[in-house]
Amino acid sequence: MNPSNRKNQFLTLQPIPLVEYFGRAENFPTNQLHHITITNNIIFISSPNGLIIFYGENFRVLDRSSGLLTHGLRSTSRSSYGGLVASDKGVNHITPEGKEIFTIDTTELGFGWCQKAVEFKKELYLLATAKGLLHYSFLDNELKLEQQFLNGEVINHVISNHSGDCLIHSNASGLWLFSNGNLTPYLTSATLDEEGIIKLGRSLLSSWVLLKTKVLLLDEDFNLTNVIELPSELHSPVTACIFENAFYLATSNRLVKITLKDNAVSNIETVLDNVAINDLKLDNDGNLWLASERKGLIKISGLREHLSILSHNQSNSVLSLRVDEENPDTCIVGGSEQSYLFDINTQSIVATIPELKSHPAWDIQKHKGDLWCATQHGLMRISANSFQTLHYKTTGPCRCLQFSNDNTLLGSISGLYWFDSDAETIKPILDQKQRPLGYVYTIYKVTSNHYLIGTLGRGLWSLETTSAKSPSFKLNQISLSERVANVYGIDINKQGQIAITADSFVFVVDSSHQPIATIEGENSVAGWACVWYSDKELIIGASDGLKIYNIDKQELSFRLDNFPSETYWEFTTSRSLLKVSSDKLLCGLNDFIASVDYSDLKARVVAPIPNVFTISSSTSYKHDNNILELKTGRWELRIWLASFWYWAKDSCHYQYRLLGLTEDFLPVSGNLIHFNSLPPGNYILEVKVSNNFDNNNRVYQLLLINVSSQGIFSTIYNKLYSLWVNKYRNNFRSREFIKLHSRYLELEAEVEERTDKIHQRGKELEEKNKQLKKLSGLDALTQIANRSRFDEVFEKEVYRALRNQDNVALIMLDIDHFKAYNDTYGHLEGDYCIKKVANCIKESFARKTDLVARYGGEEFAVLAPGCNQKEIMMAAERVNQAIVDLQLPHKSSETSNVVTVSVGATSVFIDESYLSLNIEDIIKAIIKNADEALYHSKNKGRNQASYQAADLN
Repeated sequence: MNPSNRKNQFLTLQPIPLVEYFGRAENFPTNQLHHITITNNIIFISSPNGLIIFYGENFRVLDRSSGLLTHGLRSTSRSSYGGLVASDKGVNHITPEGKEIFTIDTTELGFGWCQKAVEFKKELYLLATAKGLLHYSFLDNELKLEQQFLNGEVINHVISNHSGDCLIHSNASGLWLFSNGNLTPYLTSATLDEEGIIKLGRSLLSSWVLLKTKVLLLDEDFNLTNVIELPSELHSPVTACIFENAFYLATSNRLVKITLKDNAVSNIETVLDNVAINDLKLDNDGNLWLASERKGLIKISGLREHLSILSHNQSNSVLSLRVDEENPDTCIVGGSEQSYLFDINTQSIVATIPELKSHPAWDIQKHKGDLWCATQHGLMRISANSFQTLHYKTTGPCRCLQFSNDNTLLGSISGLYWFDSDAETIKPILDQKQRPLGYVYTIYKVTSNHYLIGTLGRGLWSLETTSAKSPSFKLNQISLSERVANVYGIDINKQGQIAITADSFVFVVDSSHQPIATIEGENSVAGWACVWYSDKELIIGASDGLKIYNIDKQELSFRLDNFPSETYWEFTTSRSLLKVSSDKLLCGLNDFIASVDYSDLKARVVAPIPNVFTISSSTSYKHDNNILELKTGRWELRIWLASFWYWAKDSCHYQYRLLGLTEDFLPVSGNLIHFNSLPPGNYILEVKVSNNFDNNNRVYQLLLINVSSQGIFSTIYNKLYSLWVNKYRNNFRSREFIKLHSRYLELEAEVEERTDKIHQRGKELEEKNKQLKKLSGLDALTQIANRSRFDEVFEKEVYRALRNQDNVALIMLDIDHFKAYNDTYGHLEGDYCIKKVANCIKESFARKTDLVARYGGEEFAVLAPGCNQKEIMMAAERVNQAIVDLQLPHKSSETSNVVTVSVGATSVFIDESYLSLNIEDIIKAIIKNADEALYHSKNKGRNQASYQAADLN
């Protein structure tokens, strides 16, 4: 009997969408949402109950009581100061903190409701109303109606592009183009084919017009580029969103992803069903946000390309994952109720194993064509023509197995056994005192004659065997800790280091079992399974998620659990975590099976960076450039934190300390830090943030708080004088005042001394702040700027270029065939190579304004402000040759016998036409063009430089 020839008829796998919901359960005022705008990582959402401003971990709601014209809102759009909110009454211009900039009551002015408002150029606005199109300005804080167009017509939609041109849809007269203050008809009725226009929309570099049966695709200048015919099932769509070569389309009850090829529909995939969608937007992380009619705010995760979760249509926990030795693309899955063969590439069931139905299979391996199964009902052997249960009365329930030549090592709840496959006899393997090992949970094969045995109750053991037909055995116990009795997962890396999960500990020992690192977890079981990802990173499958530990730092750096929300990553056994390639993991969990592209996932999810979002105080204060200044006195200070982190629904968790006052980190309740007065001095507010994805314990210094005395001498003197007068009136002797005044002088001296000390401490902390800030921006391996520092400087350079109307140039470099280099020379040499290349790049860019950064892995980036196309290409070709001149040997390269790099360069001149753009959109477009140039170099044969223009206009 061959289970691989049997078609699966019953058990199926169903994808779990990476979807999270935000609605009334999270205290939203309603589940009915109309429109979404995403600007500077903040989401503005219009609803019939007011405006929701969503910051990732928290939100605030504005309605009439908050100053809005009405709570019946129609749409939102981005602006220079935050967002424009169009409603049944008019327009409110709102900052991200919820403060009002201006209000236009279109109903009071006789124009009726406002469907949409856009800022087409800085402080210039178009309003789509029930009775025409209005052009307003807000220059020098003065609101002025400049022009009126299409009087009396209902304006349904208006969108703007990066140049400040606008496309307008009038219910009566069709499409219009607004440019340089003039309004002209746009697109002929023949082009529209007399179809009703449903909606206009735009993405970063393109726009679209949604018709009943077609979609008109426009370029950034609103030129018609293509007409997409929609299949009948998608007629009369509601809204849409374009992202690269994919087109998301919402109908009345579902969301589909349309893949375009040669400007035609090539594939339609249902993303979400049974949901009515009013609007959808993509954020910079690739998350798709939906404003739904009845289910609130819906987020479809941008991690869907790197993470796949599949649930069984029947109750079934995954207990074991093993690669089929005859077909490496197939995984043998042992389950609590059903076991099956799983295609790793298509992520589907190839065939079930009917013989194991209702037999919990803790371990299944294929050996010489037969399936060997350690099950709850003993050892089972499934061959082409037979099915046997072997020696159950001797072994009892079995848990794990390994093969040694033609024989089998078997672990059961009663001990460790040796099974002779030819004679079909079994015998126990006993310790030196002739006692069984008890509950054997894990058998790890080190060599064909050496095994590590993990038990529940008797710790870790080493087993050595002879290779003879009738082998002998030698068992030795390995001491890990007096506190350890239960051993679960075992794995060995290329350096021979052994990772062991045992009780609440993670141990790393060398080949002689000498300790290298010990990490104590929070739970009674640190992890059921463990797999080395690299020589420094260990992956743990635990009851509370997938965890990544940095062994050098001995700390948790990454965790995946409760994602998407209410989906818990609960691993089951030591065989429930399988590394199927250098980057891909299969996870066997209590409720589902999951595939994780670990390196892509880790690179994609940027750690949350905390910010001071808002500050309020009962006293006056000055807040500028991360410096907060207050006077002493009795007051309250509230500091709200935000990370604008949207990868997972669960809130970020903050800790803080105020250097100069406390040394220990304290937990933050929600995202609010509260102080009741502070003595004079300088303080530094430090914050750490963690969540389900990132636990790097990085310390961020957010504020320098300066509390200065407001004349303590006069304050105390006035109090003393008042006290003396009262005592005098009550016939107290004057010497009481003299004594009190003397005490005042002593107090003043003490205060001055303490103030000097605190001031000195403040200087020391300020210097420490500078040093830490500098260190936190460096890559640990290369000592050049890291990705975080690169992102920070990039944003500043774009702002500088906007102010000065200057060029911003970017170079991206990638070491050619670096994986082959690592495989050939080892990771230590690989690190040396990266350092040499980094140093060479740094030496090639000597200007103080240039920034050389490690972008990730073997990829580097160079910011070169002020360089035009010619200058940046000369620099790109120069650094390309400089790497070759290093003459670092690379015998596995397909390009050269030395290390080379591929280089991509781009440059853009940023002038005032970019003022209406989101800074993040500009940065994203520049990086995208540099990446395209880099891949062009790779496609042309590598070891060269290419240029890609990045003119967004």
